Amino acid sequence: MMVEEQGQALSELVRVAKPGGHVGISEATWVTEPTAQVLDYLGNTLGGFLYARTQAGWQQLLAEGGLNDVAAKVVPMTVSGESKQRVRRLGCRNMGRVWWRFFSVALRNREYRSFMKGALSMPDMAFDFWGYGLFVGRK
Repeated sequence: MMVEEQGQALSELVRVAKPGGHVGISEATWVTEPTAQVLDYLGNTLGGFLYARTQAGWQQLLAEGGLNDVAAKVVPMTVSGESKQRVRRLGCRNMGRVWWRFFSVALRNREYRSFMKGALSMPDMAFDFWGYGLFVGRK
């Protein structure tokens, strides 16, 4: 949930679910606790808009929100896995268009180049901390 008040947002999801129904969320999840350097990088790259939790943190939030039988699956993120998924989803032709657009904007726009230089200077092993989590609970 890319909102500051995650508990309030979850409460609203639970409120509109019918009794016995399920609420599921797919969220950015820390596979392991990140270092200060990784947190600083992601916070700056995402403009301070970083509300990831650990698996236990998400499960606790769902339980506190009134959900029972909370189930979770967390999958670590890898650079190669992300790249393959993007090509699979977009196709080679559209991925080529994405790269063409990236380079054409980068050549024309100094601010964009500066932003991308910072965004692409990821700390070593940053992907070791990051993953996708799928969490489901019953109302």
